This record gives sequence, structure tokens and C-alpha cells, in this order.
Amino acid sequence: MLHANSAVVGIAPALKTATGLPLIWHIRELPERQYLLHLDAGRSGYARALREADQVIAISHAVADDIATYARLPRPARVIYNGVLPRARYAELRAVSGARWTSTRPFVFALIGLIHPGKGQEEALHALAAVRRTHPHVRLVIAGDGNDAAVQRTIRERDLAASVDVMGFVPDVWPILARSHALLMCSRNEAMGRVTVEAMASGLPVIGHASGGTLELVEDGLNGLRYPGGTEALAERMVRLIDDPPFARQLGDTASRTAEQRFSIEQYADQVSEVYRSVLSGPSRS
Repeated sequence: MLHANSAVVGIAPALKTATGLPLIWHIRELPERQYLLHLDAGRSGYARALREADQVIAISHAVADDIATYARLPRPARVIYNGVLPRARYAELRAVSGARWTSTRPFVFALIGLIHPGKGQEEALHALAAVRRTHPHVRLVIAGDGNDAAVQRTIRERDLAASVDVMGFVPDVWPILARSHALLMCSRNEAMGRVTVEAMASGLPVIGHASGGTLELVEDGLNGLRYPGGTEALAERMVRLIDDPPFARQLGDTASRTAEQRFSIEQYADQVSEVYRSVLSGPSRS
């Protein structure tokens, strides 16, 4: 059996033809909307290739809906959320998540991910500048690889150097999450958002842009807050958490339980294994 893990693995259908093996195609991105990826064979070629797969797996309903804009599949895409951590690790993180709430001054927001215009770092910086007018002790930690020239320029222009840490690529996000009070997920059209789940697992409320797979992870007012885009809306939600730490903690506690229930590696493995069994026992394989 062949298992391809990306929309941009264009060789997968050719491998199926060459080997005669069944193909499971695991789509993990919104290829043209998320990072403006190039589809090697164009949209029509991508659609044909999707239809040739014996089963398509999508990592969120947002991805499944995106697939449907390209191709009418012979069988619906199976939505299986990524497994992020073992169940035991969720319990470990929850056991220590309360420590951050002993002090919320300064209130620390984290934004973790590739530095890219679509990830919203500059929007977060402009929102931070607005929040600082009434809450001068707020801080923002930005971590991620990529060209940060525009980010650094905005920090200088908005006089934010004393309130922002730009850390570049970090191999381990857990220390950052442990000393933060909330995560900002400003990315547009996130396919799912691993760092969103990692933050939730750490007991952090997430303020997420209301688009893509983030809508399926962040339930507004229950385990985090959503915002529709724009500096003003983001700043308003940041202030809401700063002004009400017990509410922020309540959101984070619920987020931790949500993450364990929905995004464990064990659950993910069981669901993918079920797809394997289904494909291998199909009519053409019996």
C-alpha cells in the first residue's frame, strides 16, 4: 500500500500506476490558500490525481471542503485530525498548567510559527501597540523561522522593542508555552494548526483567526476566543484576557481537556489503521 503525505506529492498517482498498489493520499494543507503552493500539474491535474486515490484523508473539515472545490471524489474524504501528543503527555502538561496563573503581570502572549505574511505577525504587533496604551506591561513572544525583516521594521516603527521578544527558530516550544498566558493564532486559512493544539494542551487559551481549521479547534468563549481579523478585534480580545485572568484560566483548562479528547496520537493511530484495513479489504483487494 502507498501512503502519500501532502497535496504536493504529485508523484503518488504515478507510483500507484507503476506498482498497482492501493493509494491513500493524506492531504495536510490548503495548497493554494495557505502558502500559495504550486500544484505541479495544475488544478485539473490535481483533481484527476485525487480521484485516482483509493482513499483521501483530510486533516480537518476545512481541508476536506477545499478538496471538494477541486474534485468530486468517488468516496468522501475521511477527516482525521492529526495526533499531536500521547495521552500521557496531555496529563503531564495539565498537572503543571496552573503554575503560570500565580502571576499574570506581565501578561505574556505567544505567537509561534513560520514568519510569513499569511501568519499574521504584523497584525499581532499592531494589536499589541494598541493594547499597550492601557496595559503597558503586556508582552509578546514571537518564535519561528523565516525572514523577519518586516516584523523587525514594525517593532521599530511602533516602538515595541521593550515589549517583544523575537526568538527565531526554536527546537522546543514547550518552555515558551509554559511561561505564556495565551497563544495568538493569527494565521489565515490554517489547515489545522499543530501549535494551536500544543498551546491548548499546555492549558493556554488561544485567540484564533476565524478561518480554516482554526474554527474546528477554537470554540469561542469555551476553550478560547475567535476574532474575524483586524487589529482592533484582536486587541479587544487580548484585553479581555488580560483584564480577567480567571476567565483566561478557565478557557485554558477547557482547552487542555479538549486537546486530550480530540488530538491524541493513540486516537489518530486507531483511525488511520481503520482506513488501512478498509482499503486493504476492499472489493478490489479480496
